[in-house]
Amino acid sequence: MNKMAFFLMFVFLVLASGCSDVADTVEEVNNTISQTKEDLQFLSWMKDSMQLIKNDYANVSESLSSKDAEKLSEAAIALKEDSKEANFIRNTYTLSPSVQNVSNKYGVFLDNSYELGATLEENAPHLEILDLNSTLEEVNEGIMTWDQVNSLLQE
Repeated sequence: MNKMAFFLMFVFLVLASGCSDVADTVEEVNNTISQTKEDLQFLSWMKDSMQLIKNDYANVSESLSSKDAEKLSEAAIALKEDSKEANFIRNTYTLSPSVQNVSNKYGVFLDNSYELGATLEENAPHLEILDLNSTLEEVNEGIMTWDQVNSLLQE
């Protein structure tokens, strides 16, 4: 009888430890799925956010080309505010390391876009003395950086 009780206790301990391993594995899978969902939600949001910022850059570029100080001021404010809001939202996500790398690059782009928007907003009333060539270069550099960050989304 002692051998049978010992055997049953042994079997129970093996099963109990196996259940613990299964529970740990299930928890790991659930955590991975949750992380993947958040990564996908972030990437979807980022795609939409990037389109908004691209539109802001297009409006800035158009207003500079037409030398319209009022439209430039409006476009610059939109670029500045949209960049600031996007950076705030970007920081609310908890991402996997590979997606965090993309987020960090987008954050640098957003910081630069914010600064450009603030500078253009400040200088829009003085459009006649603004160096349009260098300003357009800065806007084009921003658009090229947008393209680089956007290419990360395609990978």
